[in-house]
Amino acid sequence: MNQTGKTILTAFDNTAHARRAFEQALHYAHWKNSPLHVLAVIHTPELHEDEARDRIIEKFREQYEQGMAELRELSEDSPVTVSYEIVVGHPVDVILERIQSGTIEHVFMGRRGRKGFFENLLMGSVSKRIADFASCTVTIVH
Repeated sequence: MNQTGKTILTAFDNTAHARRAFEQALHYAHWKNSPLHVLAVIHTPELHEDEARDRIIEKFREQYEQGMAELRELSEDSPVTVSYEIVVGHPVDVILERIQSGTIEHVFMGRRGRKGFFENLLMGSVSKRIADFASCTVTIVH
């Protein structure tokens, strides 16, 4: 393990940018001799119907599990210890909470996630908000 005992985190949303971020994080983790944690956050809209919410969560969970299976294949020859996790919540809150725990040394994430250009422009992207508020180094991958 590295001298700091901290983990490299990569945010995963099953997009091309997230895959590139994973690849860079894997190389960085190898160079730093650090473990890599892949975190996917399922962000569901506020719904009054639990059934609809549960269906959305299950749909994204299946997509993320499939994407993470592809990441496992990419990393199978790497000496890096890679862990995978899928949680439900708001991506910014969950990622910043992990950073604030003090166990994360560096975050890698894709520049553009699942939202479109205008939503990111109006609401602020997850990657921008993480970069603005993180207490560790953040690499945003294009």
